Amino acid sequence: MVLGIMEQKNSAPDADLLRRRYEDEIRRTEIMVKSMEDTQRLLVNDVNAKLRRCRMRTELLRMKYSGYKKLFDRTSILIIVLSSMLAVYETIRSQITKGNNKDSVALNIVPVIVSSIVALTASVLKFQKLSEKMEDIGRCVERAIAIMARLHRVKEEATQAVGMQQLWEIRRGYSTEVCDQYTNCIQSLDLCLKVTDLMTYIPYYARITRELVAYGVEPNDIEGLVTSGRESSTENNSRIKCPCW
Repeated sequence: MVLGIMEQKNSAPDADLLRRRYEDEIRRTEIMVKSMEDTQRLLVNDVNAKLRRCRMRTELLRMKYSGYKKLFDRTSILIIVLSSMLAVYETIRSQITKGNNKDSVALNIVPVIVSSIVALTASVLKFQKLSEKMEDIGRCVERAIAIMARLHRVKEEATQAVGMQQLWEIRRGYSTEVCDQYTNCIQSLDLCLKVTDLMTYIPYYARITRELVAYGVEPNDIEGLVTSGRESSTENNSRIKCPCW
């Protein structure tokens, strides 16, 4: 009987020890889970902030590219039309004045004026270097789209991480390679955007973004819709118009 009482006394501390160890393990697990959730939330918030910044600059640059392209296309079409009209005029004049040695002054002045306009327009277009600017903007936009895809991938990996070790590896790769690429991309975008561009395009960007959100479009899905919305609104004479075009 005495032996049984002693065994009960020895088993009681063991049960308390196991209970304390179990409670400590639960607390450590809760702390680890909370730390993982905090790290995950901070990482996702930082990625979202970078996405918003890169997305806005990309859309502004797309608007600038659209303006350049419209000006370049219209000027090129004008040169083609004037050149064709000049060729037709020269053919008609040669037929009219055929066998007649006396050409009127107007018939001689018109081709000079038209050819001068064509040469002047082509010179201004070449001086503005619109094609080179459009190529630079196109490369910046492609680079920004690639960076945004990387940021989306990092966010997906962070939200689907199953352990703290995996999350830290994702964060380490994000802090080194992805952030460096993002910084270089933002620098390239800022080089292509002037202060006047920001003053011109940001009000329109805010207005069309509000319109898209009002129609039920998610803010994260607005990439690429602002520029297309500008083009469709211009074609349909929408009430939303960019003041610069």
